[in-house]
Amino acid sequence: MNNLAKKTEKGQSLLEALAVVAVIGIVVLGLVMGLSTSLKNTRLTKEQNSAQSYAQGASEWLIYWKEKNWDAFFEKAGVTGTPLFYCLNELPSDDTAFDSWTDGSCGSTYILALDGTDTIYQREVSLEQKAVKEIEAVTTVSWTSPEVDNEISLTLSLTDWK
Repeated sequence: MNNLAKKTEKGQSLLEALAVVAVIGIVVLGLVMGLSTSLKNTRLTKEQNSAQSYAQGASEWLIYWKEKNWDAFFEKAGVTGTPLFYCLNELPSDDTAFDSWTDGSCGSTYILALDGTDTIYQREVSLEQKAVKEIEAVTTVSWTSPEVDNEISLTLSLTDWK
C-alpha cells in the first residue's frame, strides 16, 4: 500500500509542477506585453513632443516675419477660401530666402535634424486671408510611425495691429 501512495504523490507533484510552470509563463507573457505597450507609448510621446516643438518653431517664425514686414507676409497668403500651402522643412533665415518662398507641398522632403540628417517629420503651413488685415496660419507637422500616420496642427490668427 505504501508503494501505491508514493506513485500517486509523484503524479500529483508532476501536475503541480506543470501548473506552476503554466502560471509563471502566463505572468511573464503579461509582463512582456505590458513592457512592449509601455515602450510604444513612450516612443509615440517622444514623437509627439518633437512634432509639437517643430510646429511651435514654425509658428514663432511666422510671427517674426509678420512683425518684420506685414505687407510682404500678407502677399504670401491665399485669398479667403483658398489658402496657399508652403513647405517649411527648412525655415528661411534671411529676407532674400523669405522673398523667394514659393507655395507648394513638401512632397517627399523631411525636416533636417541639427546634424543634417533627415527626420521622420514634414512641416507645412497654410496661409489664408481672412480679412483685410488678418491671416489664418495653420502649421501642420506630420510623420509616420510603424503603427499609424500622425499629425499635429497649430492655428494662428495673425493680424496687422499697428
